[in-house]
Amino acid sequence: MIRHLSAIAAGLLCALYGFHTAAQLQHSASNLRRWADILAHLSLLIAEATLPLPQVLRLAASDTGVPDRLLQTIAQAMVDDPLAAPAETFAARCPPCAERDTLLRMFTRLSRGDAAQRALAAEQAGREMEALAGHAARRAATDVKLYRTLGLTGGACLTLLLLSLPRRYPCSLMCYFRSPASAF
Repeated sequence: MIRHLSAIAAGLLCALYGFHTAAQLQHSASNLRRWADILAHLSLLIAEATLPLPQVLRLAASDTGVPDRLLQTIAQAMVDDPLAAPAETFAARCPPCAERDTLLRMFTRLSRGDAAQRALAAEQAGREMEALAGHAARRAATDVKLYRTLGLTGGACLTLLLLSLPRRYPCSLMCYFRSPASAF
């Protein structure tokens, strides 16, 4: 009975891994979409308002998502250390991700020029982020199905394989690799 439950549990874990990977792809695509929205809003705020950059970042990041929290963290760090360049502050706090290079270029350009040039930097970064988001959404649409199917198929195969093992070796696949002489 334990053997059957263990085989089923192993198969379910395989399926769960496939679904988890699919969810990560969808989450990544939605984060990129949120970045594109934030950067469009940021561009408007920079062009329209005469507020300091940390305050503009806080206004643009008004939600509770991962991109919003990162911008709020960067804004707070800029308030705490006003002499640090925005690009340095961003580079120190942004984890490695697909959008890091685009955002680093934007933060480098935000530290110099007038409001129109800074708004243009945010707008260009927003366009790049929209392209990244579109690519990630297309990739997620196809790969999500693939990872779910692979997880379910792999889980079913693993369950059947573990259930078909001889009782003599209930927890090991080594029975298929041992020579007949060493089995005794």
